[in-house]
Amino acid sequence: MNIIGRKIIFEEKVDSTNRWIRENLSGKSEHNGSLVWAAEQTKGRGQGKNCWESEKSKNLTFSFIIFPQKLEVVKQFEISKIISVAICNYLSSYSEDVKIKWPNDIYIGDKKIAGILIENTLFDKYIHESIVGIGININQEYFSDSLPNPISLKQYTKNEHNLKKILADLIAEFNVQLEMLNKQNYELIDYAYHKQMYKLNETAKFKSEKQTFDAKIKGVDDIGCLILEFNNKRVAFQHHEVKMLVNK
Repeated sequence: MNIIGRKIIFEEKVDSTNRWIRENLSGKSEHNGSLVWAAEQTKGRGQGKNCWESEKSKNLTFSFIIFPQKLEVVKQFEISKIISVAICNYLSSYSEDVKIKWPNDIYIGDKKIAGILIENTLFDKYIHESIVGIGININQEYFSDSLPNPISLKQYTKNEHNLKKILADLIAEFNVQLEMLNKQNYELIDYAYHKQMYKLNETAKFKSEKQTFDAKIKGVDDIGCLILEFNNKRVAFQHHEVKMLVNK
């Protein structure tokens, strides 16, 4: 059963699609799967304090709300996995080099094409609702110099793309993955995520609060921590504890 995209709301301009959903649809299960798509976001957000830059009507900036079925808090990273895999599955029709950069970015090669922001509301030991915000660079050709390594689908393919069609195709992918989540097919989800993980089993440079260091990426654990191997040991890091450094 298709849940995501059952209702699509289009807005010309919002500060943030996640905030729009939080203020208008949050807490109301009858809005399960509702999606808001904005032509322009004035205060789009990424992870933490990061901003999401997007030229008006050139890209896809949207959010949707879901009420997962009996998903325990300790499994909340599964939502990030299925959303990342869905976006990768779609973009893989354009490139074989689409990867998931932990924890919430989608890359083509070494350049960022999409970002994900997930905000969960908890009830007891379960996820009550999730607001999933997504930004994908589609037709934008010029980006601020302050952004380290952006790329758009148009820059990659040299062609203009239909935003409405891409959104419809993405929604279909999201629903396939959501069904797997609701059926608790965690092993298959984990396999798909790791299969498409950026620099898996490769050495990369990382920055923590105290140091910059090289480590081999060994995957993510059950709660979504990044597993790094260095100095002959494996250590799990949460997303705020370490950042991968990517060349511009």
